[in-house]
Amino acid sequence: MKKELGLKKFKFFFLIFNFLFLLKGESIKITAVGDIMVGTVYPYLSVPEGDGFYLFQEAESIIKKGYIRIGNLESALSDSGSLRKNVVEGKSYAFRTPEKYVKSLKNAGFNILNIANNHIRDFGDIAVYRTKKVLLENSIQYTGFTNDYGVFNIDGKNVCVVGFSNYTLMNDLTDLKRSYDLIDSISKVYDVVIVTFHGGKEGKDAMHVKDQDEYMFGEYRGNIYRFAHTVIDAGADLVIGHGPHVVRGLELYKGKLIAYSLGNFMTFSGINISGVNGLAPILYVEIDPSGNFLSGRIYPFKQVRYKGVFFDKDYEVVKLIKSLTENDFKNKMLKIEDDGSISIR
Repeated sequence: MKKELGLKKFKFFFLIFNFLFLLKGESIKITAVGDIMVGTVYPYLSVPEGDGFYLFQEAESIIKKGYIRIGNLESALSDSGSLRKNVVEGKSYAFRTPEKYVKSLKNAGFNILNIANNHIRDFGDIAVYRTKKVLLENSIQYTGFTNDYGVFNIDGKNVCVVGFSNYTLMNDLTDLKRSYDLIDSISKVYDVVIVTFHGGKEGKDAMHVKDQDEYMFGEYRGNIYRFAHTVIDAGADLVIGHGPHVVRGLELYKGKLIAYSLGNFMTFSGINISGVNGLAPILYVEIDPSGNFLSGRIYPFKQVRYKGVFFDKDYEVVKLIKSLTENDFKNKMLKIEDDGSISIR
């Protein structure tokens, strides 16, 4: 009898092991970063030397670990366009990146970029048009404007990446009902839905996630906590945030991972990268074919002005995200190790 029970127990754990092994083998791998601005011509020429490949060199192999590789393009990527916004010193900025630097983004491995943010229209509609055209010509998809979605097929699973922000003609994260309806409709067509958004208050005082409305210079930038939960309720499987220029914590909600902000990643000039603003994590995530979180890792990088991103041996951003995660979310469902590994408790 004991032998039979032992054999049954062995078979049970063997089946569980194989199920988990197969599940992991079919996992969808994603890498994601925050804001990217690879040089600008305004208000003066400040661009990388040559092709700019060196800016991402140390991070390139990590970025390419994902099948889907996401970032937020915090600039128009265009050789055309004239300034269309009111720039106020210390409060607002404008960026236009020469088109040739798209090669640095392609070489780094990015295959989809969110362009729904407060800088894509800095130089008018022609710059938006050129940005979209140049990205597609270099096999980089884009998302964020209404009806602009990234689509991938990973091991037979159709994955849709949807960008949000709070500006005209973009998928609007401040309208929770419309956000719910959009993701609900998309989730009925695609197997996995990834949401990436640009929103929230900015600066070192904006690192904590709260269930409240967020503003910047009087502009309403959404209730990010409610937005992330709403899109998951509607069918999203992973939520990646950026916009505050600093990192925020991670949350597991209904088995789905939310990264509330990945901060700045590679911002060549014109954006503050001192202290916590210079922390540049790469988030690596594996989800199962149903979109549930399996595992992940925070790879710690730091920005060096005009030189790019470099691996941080002190793991400073891991320590910060771990602290924010533990302090801001009561359910304590995620465990972040000192090496950046993320697992479910």
